[in-house]
Amino acid sequence: MDATDVVNYFTYILFAWAIVMSIGYMFKDKLSKYGVEIGLFTIMWRHKITGESLKYLAKNKAMKVYGWISIILTLAAMGAAYYFLSNIILSELMPTEVAAQARLIPLLPGLTVVGIHLLYSMVAISIAIIFHELSHAIIALSEGIRLKSWGLALVFIIPAAFVEPVEEDYNKSRVLSKIKLLAAGSAANIIIALITLALLQVIATQHPLIIGVIPKINGTITPAANAGLQDYVPFAIISVNNTQINGLTPLTNIIKTYANETVVYNMTIYSYKYMKYISLLLVKPAGMSMVGVYINPFPAPNPSICIIGSACIHVPGLLSWMLWVNMGLALINAAPLFITDGGKIVSETLGRINKPISYALQLGTVGLFVASILLSIT
Repeated sequence: MDATDVVNYFTYILFAWAIVMSIGYMFKDKLSKYGVEIGLFTIMWRHKITGESLKYLAKNKAMKVYGWISIILTLAAMGAAYYFLSNIILSELMPTEVAAQARLIPLLPGLTVVGIHLLYSMVAISIAIIFHELSHAIIALSEGIRLKSWGLALVFIIPAAFVEPVEEDYNKSRVLSKIKLLAAGSAANIIIALITLALLQVIATQHPLIIGVIPKINGTITPAANAGLQDYVPFAIISVNNTQINGLTPLTNIIKTYANETVVYNMTIYSYKYMKYISLLLVKPAGMSMVGVYINPFPAPNPSICIIGSACIHVPGLLSWMLWVNMGLALINAAPLFITDGGKIVSETLGRINKPISYALQLGTVGLFVASILLSIT
């Protein structure tokens, strides 16, 4: 992704928004009848809600405990957000092998997220937003704050959902009730991320997942093609020469060791196509450093619990996106920015004591985010 790609991308987005806003202006009255509002780079749909279906759950005493847990988790996420942003900036000032890996890449459909990853991310974002807002709604009712409406929105290229409490109830509620309500969204995302992480420990393995075979390199048939590996795609590499391959590093180390030599690799793979383990020999000639396979960026699914064949390979990818999206949403939303729940928490607490300091803190956080994004994409 270079500067030209970014400029072209946002040029197309701005052009599309110009068309959308023009249509919205022409049909403003008709759209409003259906709860649709089109503003400056926003599309919003509202629907009235009373929350009757959630009141039974909201009255549960466990929700009172969840409210306190939400505060703890959101404060922890706020601290983690500062740590992560600071790590990105420090990695540029004092680069190290570990710190340089920290990046904050915005999710831009069609630019930073393409192909199957776009589908994974959309599913993950939808689930994350639903539970985020559902958590807000339940805690609001639990604290005696009625609900006014719920809806969906598109803010420039960012999809969103929202739950609106009755403004009068919210304004009259205790500060602690407001903080619980505001913290509930990030807490829900953290909990989903932790559940997803636990599922990944069971469902995913560290074995490299091969999703394709390169037929030729510079006119020469690759070792993988010669060995007929294309017949077993997708497959996981379990071992090479009796060495367990638990990660990409062990595999690349073996290949580098024999980069300039003729070598016969005794491989054990698990083919998700045939749902069985297969042993085979792969001959790599001297002078060819690559085997000739496409490695998936996500881990291979656990063969022992894979019951849906090749479709299994999508499960770790989707769960990985669930983990990243929920943690990312939790950290960003917990950070004290002017428009986030974290920013509102700061306004409801620190802002009551000293508004200038509250504004300065949130403005400084905006600066950290902008600097982190710029450093990440350059």
